Amino acid sequence: ATGDSAMRAESRRSFWLLVGNGAIVMMGSAFFSFETVMAGMAFTLTGSTVLVGLLTTVATSGWLWPQLIVGSRIEHLPRKMPVYKLSISLRMGGLLLMIAATWFFAGQPHLLYWLILFTTAIFATGGGICVIPFMDIVAKTIPVHHRPMLFAWRRFLGGLLGFLAGIATFYILSAESGLRYPENYGVLLLAGFSLCALAYSLFMRT
Repeated sequence: ATGDSAMRAESRRSFWLLVGNGAIVMMGSAFFSFETVMAGMAFTLTGSTVLVGLLTTVATSGWLWPQLIVGSRIEHLPRKMPVYKLSISLRMGGLLLMIAATWFFAGQPHLLYWLILFTTAIFATGGGICVIPFMDIVAKTIPVHHRPMLFAWRRFLGGLLGFLAGIATFYILSAESGLRYPENYGVLLLAGFSLCALAYSLFMRT
C-alpha cells in the first residue's frame, strides 16, 4: 500500500510538471509565433509575401521531416530522455542564434531575414525530433486514464497564458513601449526563450 501511495504521488507530480511544461511553452511560443510575430518581422525585413510564406513553411515542415528518420532510429532505445535533451539543445540554440542575429544584424535586413530563416529551420527541426521521445516519456509516466485530462489542462492553461503573451506582444510592438525596431523583436524572442527554457526544464524533471 505504501508503494502504491508513493507511485500515485510520483504520478501526480509528473502530471503537474507536464501541465506546467505545456502551458508555459505555449506562452513562450506565443512571443515568437511564426504565423504572426515572426511573419510580421519577415515582411518588415523584405516586403515580400513570398518570403513570409517561405518562413512559415520552413517552420511547419521542420516539425515533420525529422519524424521520417527519428522514429526507426530511437524506437528501440530503452531511454528517450537523451534524445529529448538533444532536441531541446537544437531548439534553444536556434532561438539564441535568432536573438543574436536580431541584435547584431539589424542594419542588414535581407541578411537578417536569411539568418532568421536558417535559425527557424534549426528550431523547427529540434521540435520535430522531440515529438517521439515526448510521447514515449508521457506514455511511460502518465497512466492512460489520466492522459486526456493532462492534455486538456495543458491546452486550457496554455491558452490563458498565450492570451496574456499576446497582449504583452501587442504592447511591446507598439509605439507606447518605447522600443525601437528591431529591439522590440529581440525582447519578444528573449521572453520566449526564457519561458521555453523554464518549460523544458520542467519536462526533464518528470
